[in-house]
Amino acid sequence: MNLRGDYRSTPIAERAAIVERFQTNLKGPKQFALLVLSPKAAGAGLTLTAATHIIHLSRWWNPAVEEQCNDRAHRIGQPRPVCIHIPMAVHSGYLEQSFDCLLHVLMTRKRQLAQSTLWPTGSNNDMVTGLRAGLFTSSAVGVRGHQQDTINAVMQSLSEKTNEILRLDDQEGRYRIER
Repeated sequence: MNLRGDYRSTPIAERAAIVERFQTNLKGPKQFALLVLSPKAAGAGLTLTAATHIIHLSRWWNPAVEEQCNDRAHRIGQPRPVCIHIPMAVHSGYLEQSFDCLLHVLMTRKRQLAQSTLWPTGSNNDMVTGLRAGLFTSSAVGVRGHQQDTINAVMQSLSEKTNEILRLDDQEGRYRIER
């Protein structure tokens, strides 16, 4: 199921029918439904408690838009855990300076800055200085070898820059962010 282009171009009744089909499509434990939405459409007042996985294929520059999208599945009535997936392309030559890594650091810092603005926990000047240092300086990881070692080093560097705890979650190389 897919909402056409701009979510506003899909009539409300059709939108409601699409969401209803998605919510009620699961008839057995081995069945699944797929709903492809842009972050803007997914964050526009939908309740998708049948969703157990959210995949951000295209990151949105405003972290609040992504959070709103994630919140659509974390609604009252959601009986199962929801996993948020953020695929990241890490260039072998740029490592943690790859675009996806820099964007993740930027968005994490924006979230932290928004939280500290609402609930002051430290110096905003330190955050701004750290953001500038993280974006405009290059740090060498020093790992050139096995691909997983390189990815582990990049993720460790991201963990240090964002103050997030990134844990290797499984044998397939997925990382879990613990907050």
